[in-house]
Amino acid sequence: MKKFSLLLIFTLVTSLSVFAQGSNTFPSWGHVGIGTQSPIHALHLKYPEGTRARFEFGYSVVDIVGYGNSWQDYANSQGIFMYGADGLIMTEQNLNLRIITNDGSFKERVRILANGNMGIGTKTPQYLLSVNGTIGTKEVHVTATGWADYVFSPNYKLMPLNEVENFIKEHGHLPNIPSAEQVKEEGINLSEINVKLLEKIEELTLHLIRQQQEIDSLKKEIEVVRVQD
Repeated sequence: MKKFSLLLIFTLVTSLSVFAQGSNTFPSWGHVGIGTQSPIHALHLKYPEGTRARFEFGYSVVDIVGYGNSWQDYANSQGIFMYGADGLIMTEQNLNLRIITNDGSFKERVRILANGNMGIGTKTPQYLLSVNGTIGTKEVHVTATGWADYVFSPNYKLMPLNEVENFIKEHGHLPNIPSAEQVKEEGINLSEINVKLLEKIEELTLHLIRQQQEIDSLKKEIEVVRVQD
């Protein structure tokens, strides 16, 4: 098996030598250069910009590419190009996937844990997506499991305004709304807080409707008194 492996490697390197037109080298320190006479790594391939190193697996192809200047979005970049099948980046069991950039020093920007949690700006994401920073977005779609229209049910018990006033004086926040201290400690769930805020809006709407009914009733009584006078 060892002899077969050595033969396979020799055959591969020899085949590459034909295409490299004599620019390959096998220095005594063990490095292999393809397209270069001075390899500085164990396997060093060097070709002009715009060429590729290709690996074929049946009908699927993986290229290591370096793109030059063009109008395409991928211009002036290098990386991996895959076609013939879905692109794949996979880790060994229980290992993380990390993306690191360099702004003068190497810094981890994105980490995907083995359990699927993805962190941006954090190495310990606690949720499917955890972002330690500000998110700029055009739109956010939040799926809610319930909505606050139960407030309009005939059986809903609307808290009188005087009781709401007393609750605010005692607790410093609206009923069924988390306090500032609780939010600071635990954060908020956008879906849940939107339902609770709508609940307060609908309660306020009912209070306004009742007040308007009382105002209209008082106006009628005043008109009756004026007519009698």
